[in-house]
Amino acid sequence: MTGKCVDCGFLAYRTKRIGQDRFREHSGYVEVEQAVRDDPYAQEQIVPGDSNAWKPGEPCCTRAVADLPGEIAALVSTKGMHPNDAARTCFNRERSCQRWTKYVPGLDPQQHILEANARELEKDRQAFYRDMAELEDRHAKRVDKQNWYLAKLAILVALIIGAVQILLAAASLAPDSPGCRWLSRVDGWPSRICSKPNPPASANSNEQGI
Repeated sequence: MTGKCVDCGFLAYRTKRIGQDRFREHSGYVEVEQAVRDDPYAQEQIVPGDSNAWKPGEPCCTRAVADLPGEIAALVSTKGMHPNDAARTCFNRERSCQRWTKYVPGLDPQQHILEANARELEKDRQAFYRDMAELEDRHAKRVDKQNWYLAKLAILVALIIGAVQILLAAASLAPDSPGCRWLSRVDGWPSRICSKPNPPASANSNEQGI
């Protein structure tokens, strides 16, 4: 994702370090309002947090993607730019930043972070439910396919069992039992039909022949 610090909600001012020490008088971040974004200063007077006092502040990236004070100092020392011009150049530089987020007036950097985290959580939630829906769909298709195979297998097994039971029942019949006699009649029915004698010729046909 490409973007500029001047349009990013994570652009902020924070208190400058005191001298060569690593100590800051306050660790809070201050929103950079649109008027300041349009005409930025390398150093701005800010009231951080609940300090209730003006403190010298410097621009920074609350996500630590860009070292804005270092970039401004490098432009001043190498190109002889005015610090404020260097700040404007750094603010409007195109950057490849995966954490860039659109500045919303009225929200400080910490609130922008919370908003970005909420969006990421929502994306993760939607991706989770989408993956779950796909898994359920694949599982349902697999279950339907298994049920179809099981139904066919059950029908085949039932037919085989039925045929075996009929054969066993037929084999267990006594020769003189009604069932056995019925089976013998049924078994001989086609042959009797085929060997049935022709009816005698009528008298009229005999006379016509004479």
